[in-house]
Amino acid sequence: MEGPKVGWNTAPAIPYGSAPGSAWSSNSGYAHAPAPPRPPQQPGQMQLPHEGPFSDPNLTLQEIADKANALQQQIDENAGRQKAELRAAMEAKHREVDQHSQAVLRHTVQSIEARKASQLQLIERQRAQEEAAIRSKGAEAKQRVDLEAQRALAALETSHGGQWMNRSPCIAYR
Repeated sequence: MEGPKVGWNTAPAIPYGSAPGSAWSSNSGYAHAPAPPRPPQQPGQMQLPHEGPFSDPNLTLQEIADKANALQQQIDENAGRQKAELRAAMEAKHREVDQHSQAVLRHTVQSIEARKASQLQLIERQRAQEEAAIRSKGAEAKQRVDLEAQRALAALETSHGGQWMNRSPCIAYR
């Protein structure tokens, strides 16, 4: 029969009572781990389970209650101080986030305004180019009309021998 399987992630199960001096045991009959070795006791020295404010066996109930109240007050003061520090840190972080969001907002507004100005400049250039093209076409059309008018006058002059221009008081074009 094989022994218990022990891998890198499992601890061996120790049957209750099989580890001499085991301080930790459960109701299931197995100890979780063997107790650490105890330092040797000196004569006249009583070994205490742990050192702390309540480790003196000669304390009265009132002294224990007073120490417990003092500890509770100290815990409350520490908790209050930690709460105040946390609140201050939270408020500082909130201010930092607000400042960052304001900076992002300013940057966004500046980017939008720059894009808008760029688009307006592009529209103005296009409009100026269109106006220049229209003026150019208008000037060309005027030249064609003037040329056609000159040709028509020249044709009339040659066909009528220039007599009609001398009689007409309205035509002073040439």
